[in-house]
Amino acid sequence: MTSSALWLVARTDLRRLRRSGALAAMGVVLTGLVVAAGLVAWRSERAYDAQRQRYADVVGSQWDAQGDRHPHRVSHYGYLLFRPRSPLSLFDAGVTAQSGSTLFLEAHRQNSMNFGEASHADAPLRFGGLSMALVLQLLVPLVVFVAAAGAVAGEREEGTLALVRSQGVSWTAWLGGKTLALTIAAAGLALPGAAVVAAVLAASRDVAWTADATVRTAVLGVVHVVYFALVAALGVVVSAVARTARDATLALVGVWLAVWIVVPRVVPAVGSAAHQLPTRAAFEAEVERQTRALGDSHNPDDPNFAAFKARTMAAAGVSRVEDLPVNYNGIVMIEGERLTTEAYRGMRDALAAARRGHERTATAAAAVSPYLAMRLVSMALSGVDVGAMEAFERQAEDYRYALVQYLNRLHAESMTLAEDRYVRGGAEGEAPSRKRIDAAHWQEAPEFVFRPPTLAEDVGASAGALAVFALWVVAAGLALSRLRPGVA
Repeated sequence: MTSSALWLVARTDLRRLRRSGALAAMGVVLTGLVVAAGLVAWRSERAYDAQRQRYADVVGSQWDAQGDRHPHRVSHYGYLLFRPRSPLSLFDAGVTAQSGSTLFLEAHRQNSMNFGEASHADAPLRFGGLSMALVLQLLVPLVVFVAAAGAVAGEREEGTLALVRSQGVSWTAWLGGKTLALTIAAAGLALPGAAVVAAVLAASRDVAWTADATVRTAVLGVVHVVYFALVAALGVVVSAVARTARDATLALVGVWLAVWIVVPRVVPAVGSAAHQLPTRAAFEAEVERQTRALGDSHNPDDPNFAAFKARTMAAAGVSRVEDLPVNYNGIVMIEGERLTTEAYRGMRDALAAARRGHERTATAAAAVSPYLAMRLVSMALSGVDVGAMEAFERQAEDYRYALVQYLNRLHAESMTLAEDRYVRGGAEGEAPSRKRIDAAHWQEAPEFVFRPPTLAEDVGASAGALAVFALWVVAAGLALSRLRPGVA
């Protein structure tokens, strides 16, 4: 195969595709869909970021303005975290709408993410809203398949295939040129809309692109070009095998319906059946059962913590908790938080294992659906997959534990056991209270800073999907190189 022959075939087919009014019309439609999806996502993300920052400032101000309080009261007062979104959620929403945006942190328990957009949105969003990724990964392949149907079968019907063969052009150069032409056409369908959205974002100057986001964008662009080439190769193979262009069109539309529509809808049901996730009520009930078995750190008569008290006094060489060098009530809170956190984290690990099972099911199904492989890779590269959500939850839980234990240490070290007892106020009807410590301690508490997964971490986590995607590309290339279509 010579490169000149390949490019000659590609240029010839590009001229044919350019003259196709239907392809031009579909290009206009796809450009409109990409622009609409991108601009709607941009406005939505801008509104979300403004709202998130506003509420985060309110929560921070309220936390600092608590005044002098008992540290254990502060731990139950709690703190709200608002999940930042990946800049590339503009392109691919992933699981963003389903995973929630707000997390309440408090002592003795781990809460789930709340206020997911899909939970209070209309039906289209719950089943996957329009996004730039959806247009490029789902609709562009359909257009490519329709354009590819006549690539080989059409020339066979017109009698030009024998003429081409008589010119000495190899099958590999001829089929490769047609695939290249369809790939360029697919990229041409995607580029105008993406360019318009990029221009609007650049003009707005309110989207902060980090170096990581820039690299991810470049990698996503390359992966999509490879994806278009894969789709084009599949279209050419089917066209070469089919007897007529009509048969090729029916076969390719059928493949698109089965592999791009049906399989991705069936996989979640299969994954849920094979790896069942507990309901929120069942999850919380099981955690409650486990934490009850560990004992109640607030109950001085609890047998588990009575044994802990005995061990603590023996280690300090004292016979009364009043003689301990620190406030025993604070030590109990530290131990209770450690135990309940272990129970919650064990359940969270089981939940994460079930989610990994869902991902393995999707990766296995990608072996029969290149669209699924592309979706998994796209979400990982965009930082909007389940792994990104779990990264936020893990870091938020680490912060919650550090914050609560910081307050528990203040409880243990900033007051004596005698000062920690409730005393009745002097005024009639005034509720009993305990010693309060200076509000400056809350303002000195550690702040939460989310570190999103790096590109290398996301690529490593999605290695299975990347491998399946690569296998699809290799298989399509091998099929093209070995294909020998009949002339008549």
